[in-house]
This record gives sequence, structure tokens and C-alpha cells, in this order.
Amino acid sequence: MALKRSLVPLLALILAAAPALADPTAGQAVAQRLLKGRVSVKQAQKSWEAAGVGPTDALALLREGRIASGTLGDVELELTDTHERKTRILVHVPKEPRADGRYGVLLMLHGLGGHAGHFYAFAKKIAPAGTIVIAPDAKKLPPELENVDIPKMGSLSLFPHWWRYHSEGFALAALAEVGRRYPLDHDRVVLSGYSMGGYGAWNLGLRFSGRFAAVTPFSAGIARSEALLGRHENSRALLANAENLPLFFVHGNRDQTVPVRYSRGISAELKALGIKHEFREVEGGPHILRSFLRGDKLTDDLTTWLAEQERTAWPRALSRTALQSDHGRDRWLQIDTLNAPVASLRATVKGQRIQLQAEGVARCTLFLDPQLVDVTAPIRVECDGVVLHEGLVAPSWKALSDSFRGDAKTAAAVALKLELPRVF
Repeated sequence: MALKRSLVPLLALILAAAPALADPTAGQAVAQRLLKGRVSVKQAQKSWEAAGVGPTDALALLREGRIASGTLGDVELELTDTHERKTRILVHVPKEPRADGRYGVLLMLHGLGGHAGHFYAFAKKIAPAGTIVIAPDAKKLPPELENVDIPKMGSLSLFPHWWRYHSEGFALAALAEVGRRYPLDHDRVVLSGYSMGGYGAWNLGLRFSGRFAAVTPFSAGIARSEALLGRHENSRALLANAENLPLFFVHGNRDQTVPVRYSRGISAELKALGIKHEFREVEGGPHILRSFLRGDKLTDDLTTWLAEQERTAWPRALSRTALQSDHGRDRWLQIDTLNAPVASLRATVKGQRIQLQAEGVARCTLFLDPQLVDVTAPIRVECDGVVLHEGLVAPSWKALSDSFRGDAKTAAAVALKLELPRVF
């Protein structure tokens, strides 16, 4: 009896030593702060570890987490990028989200000489029910930030403003900012743009194709230099990234500003690659397709099509073409280091085996999830007949930190970094 009495204070002492483990809300609160952008994964890690939460459980908390909606209706936000440039974002939040309580997104990019409000009403017209519309203002690019689709002009810039085709540009930064304020369904994010905004939609959509359910450029081309210098090979190489990206693009065949031959050429190349897409050429249509913008049969077709689009977060086959490591990732496949101007990587999952085909890739990362493979069992990775890995891969905080970009659906607690064989 005395022994039993002596165990009571000992058990109480053990329980008191780990109060975080007895508080199931501790880990959830950390997930909320991370989803709202108030902490990084590395900062959240300390709190999670104190609460007895590992990287796999932390990922589950992020996927289950839900941010409360901010202000409804039309909202204006200000955004500052990493280069200290400021811009305005117009945001329309409908009264009702989708049935699951989350919002889809339509990110609309305006044209040259325009501003966020120019296609804002049109975007609200075509947006599916329960979809937030985001329309940022473009800003002037200093020469050092100019995109690859135009020759360098020293200290000169020929355009009053343009969209930057990089992850830190205003378009993706606006999406991230809204994602910290509203519960988004990252499988239903659509990128669209008109004229200059269409160039931005093509280039951002193809570079960051894994982030979008669909891309819809209007009256646009893919590279500005093609107006004078002919085909821009590197920009066109990115069309391969549309393999898992639904496309619906529109162009008037009497467009005197951006000739329809650009869209015709893109459509022809997509067909040659075996990539399905919707290209609508408007007979007699000028650069500004007023009937389409007001609302006609083509507008109705686009609206119906948009409502059907949904990203697959963990496809069993993926390919990635990259010009820089900045856009080397598509969902669970990531090119880390290039050893050629254009790099391509294809991955196919067959059971516990992942087969890679690479060209111009020195290093890559595979982000793995139970929706793709059994992460508790050995995994075999081969590249062009060479075995790169065979065995278990442990969950890690680094995997979660490297993979989480505000989109918990494609974040991973397991990652495999690989050095690829050099092909001569």
C-alpha cells in the first residue's frame, strides 16, 4: 500500500514535466501562426518540438488548419517586394466561399499602360462561385530585374512597367499575401492576364505551373523579343511545362498590337508536344476584344471551363523544364542545380520505385508524401539506369521548411536530395 502511495507523486511529476503533450491545441496554434505568415517553419519548429510534435504531425496540422476569412467584398492592399518596390492590390472576396469553406483564386494581370482596375470587373465576371479575384498593379522594372525575353539595354528600360517572371515578383507575392488573410484552396488557383498581362500569364504560368489549376492568357505572346528577333528558344522551351497545366487562350486575328501569329505558333507547338489546350481565335477581333470583355458566347465558354479546373497536387508522373533554379519546382519534383542553359527532368512513380530522366540537371530534390509512395518503406530511385538511392528516407524539419510555400497541400515532411550522374 505504501508503494502505491509513493507512485502517485511520481506520476504527477512525470505528467507535469510534459504539459505540452497534454495540450492538443498547442500544435494547432503554431500551425495557425505559420499559415498566417507570422513565423517561418524554422521558428515554428521550436514550438512544435516543445509540444511533442514532429515534422509529419506538423504537416498534418498545416493541412487541417484553416485561416478565418478577413474583410469581405472589395479590398485594397499594399504590397512591398524584396526589392523595396511598392504596389497596390485589388481583391474581391465573395460573401460565400466554396462548399469546403475555402476560396478558389483568379489572379488577373493587366496590360501595358493599365492598372489593377482595368480587367478587375471582367475577372469578377468569369470567376467561378466562391473565388477570390486578385488584381495587382505592375511596376517599372529596373534594368537589373528585366526578364529574359528582352535583350539587355544597359541602363535603359523600354517599358514603363512590366510583370517580373520570378517568384518574388508582384503576381506571386500578391497570391501569398491573400493566402495569409483568407482560407484558400490551392488546387483551384487560376492565373490570367490580358496583353502585357497575358505575357505575364504565359511566363509565370509556365515557370510555376505546379501552383496553378489553369492559365488563361488573352491577346498575348510568350517573348517580347520575338517581335524583332524571331523565335526565342528558351522561352519556347518552357511550353513543355504545360503537360500538367490546362490552358485556355484567346486572340483576335486582326490584332495589330500583338499579332495573332504568336498564339497560333504557341498552339502549333503545344500540339506537336501532344499537350491538350483550348485556343480560340476570334474572327475579325482586334487587340481589345470588347464583346468578349462585356460578355458573349466565348465568355460563357471560358466561365464554364474555369469552373471545371482543379489541380492534382500529387500526380504520379511529372516533368519540369527550367532556365533557373528559381522556377525549378513543380509540386514534388524540383531542379536544384542546372548545368545547362535549359534543364529538364522527368519523374515517374511506379510503386516504390521512382524513375528519373534528366538533361542539364546536376542536383534535384524529390518531396515525398503518402499520396505518392509509402514513406515508411524503402524507396528506390533510378536515373537513366543508375541507382541513386535505395532505402528508407526519414521525415525531417528541413524537408518541411524547403517544401512549404504557403501551400500545405504540396508541402512534404520527407525529402530526398540527389546528385545526378553527368551525361557526356
